[in-house]
Formats: sequence, structure tokens, C-alpha cells
Amino acid sequence: MTAETFATLWYYAGSEDAESWYGRKATREEAIEAGAAEYPDEPFWVSAGTPMKHDLHVFEDDLDSVISTFQNRNEELFGEDGQGDPETEWTDTQCRDLAARLNATFAEWARENRFDRAYMLDLKHGERIEPAKATDHDR
Repeated sequence: MTAETFATLWYYAGSEDAESWYGRKATREEAIEAGAAEYPDEPFWVSAGTPMKHDLHVFEDDLDSVISTFQNRNEELFGEDGQGDPETEWTDTQCRDLAARLNATFAEWARENRFDRAYMLDLKHGERIEPAKATDHDR
């Protein structure tokens, strides 16, 4: 996973090592305001964060599952001597080409449906905010 291509936004959480960070705010100040509303009497953390990007290369070059499914659904249509059987007739070059095309199609679909964005954040610039600081200074 990588953090490229997604905007860096600001998040808040109840602790520096929290499993869940909230907000997706455009500015640090907005994250502080939201954090202060969520944690009015206790310290909390804010941090800039960028969503990680999923690896969308999900089809391997060997395509065993694709070949197996093709064989199972079409074995009655192969020639008597096995002509057309993908296990014996598909070349490595053809399999690499098909895998590349399937990966490109899947990646396009994943981006269109926002499955390229992981829920893990690459957090930077974490800062502890004290309740008084959040209410007096940053509102």
C-alpha cells in the first residue's frame, strides 16, 4: 500500500496510538474543533493523515482459478484429443496478457467505486491538544 494520490486531511482521536481516527477535516483547526466537541474535558490528538492506497494487482500471471473455471464450464466442448483445453494450449505470454488486462479492468472498477482507498492512514505531525487549549485558543 502507498499513500500517493490521496489528499492529506486532518483527523482527531482520543489517543496518539488510537486504532480509529475521525474527521477527514480540511484544516488542523477544523480537526481541533471536532475533537474538542468529542472530547470536551480530556486531551485528544490531531494529526495530518493521508489514506493508504490498496494494491489493485489481484490477478496473478498463472491464472489457475480462471483456467480451472473455464475448463469446468467448457470441458464437454473440448476436442476428443483435448484440443482447446486451456491447461495445455494457453501460453505463458497469453496468461500474462490476460492477467494484465484483468488487473487493469479491476483497478478501473475499484477506483470508480472507491475501493482503491484503504482505511489505514499514513499519519504525520501528531499533536496532543489539551482541553483548555482547544476551547480557548483554537475555536
